[in-house]
Amino acid sequence: MTENFQFADLNIRYTGNKEKTINLVKRAIRMGYDAIAINIDVGLFFCPEVKNGDEPPSKKRKKKEVEKVSTPTLPEPFLVDESLLDLSSLERQGKKFRQYSRLTCDLTDSTSVFRLQQGLKNSKYDIVAVRPNSLDILNTVAKKGTFVDIITTDNSEGRICWLTKSKVLQSAAFEVGLTFEIIYSSALRDREARRNLITNSRLLLNVFTCGRGVIISSGAEDLSELRGPYDAMNMTVLFGINSKYARKFVSENSENVLKRCSSRKTMKCTYIEVPIENSEEVNRFKEVINIDELKKIELFNDQITS
Repeated sequence: MTENFQFADLNIRYTGNKEKTINLVKRAIRMGYDAIAINIDVGLFFCPEVKNGDEPPSKKRKKKEVEKVSTPTLPEPFLVDESLLDLSSLERQGKKFRQYSRLTCDLTDSTSVFRLQQGLKNSKYDIVAVRPNSLDILNTVAKKGTFVDIITTDNSEGRICWLTKSKVLQSAAFEVGLTFEIIYSSALRDREARRNLITNSRLLLNVFTCGRGVIISSGAEDLSELRGPYDAMNMTVLFGINSKYARKFVSENSENVLKRCSSRKTMKCTYIEVPIENSEEVNRFKEVINIDELKKIELFNDQITS
């Protein structure tokens, strides 16, 4: 999947304007990215009882509303028709263009985590990113979040309390395999947002000193918000990262995200060897495992001895 992989921007936002998104992808390719993810951000989609700016509901109210509110249907992912793209520059360099679909949402409580799990059962999204609003939700995602790939935040909007919880962050990244994301686009628009981005990113990277488990993405909605991979690498120096680790943020760590999301599409199974001494035992095991059906699958047939 990641043969000749070089640079990725895993957060090009799709807000309903197809032409704008196509132009963003074209620009990303010209800048040197060979992997991109088109992100649909649904915000509080899985928290219908919470409006922007409201506090999460109390436990009693939440229990009543969980019974009433069914899991909403997710919007379809958006991918660009590759016939509209000029991929010749990548082909000359021996690279293969890859695009992925991404879903991003807010999580405010354990109910929203459950709704997300249910909503993803028949989902076609490749990458799943979440914005936990508290340390408790981050812990919940870390424990149950095999369906999540990225922990993202809006680093430009004031201080995020759980960024100082080094043990929780390291556990989520190193033991569970989650990746944390820094988004730079909003910092290009406003001085205050830029200051907040640098402060929060430094807090995060005090935990991940060598950049392991962190990616940097544009979150771009307009062409003016997109920067090339080398510019993105240079930004990490502002966050206190040694320049020799900068490449990880747009290459190695992004590749790990793609490997993680691809692993969910693989079939995992195991087997045990049981000595069978007579035909009665064979028939007994056939009631549990339909060997004849497994033999129809070439992959299994080669490994089944009768």
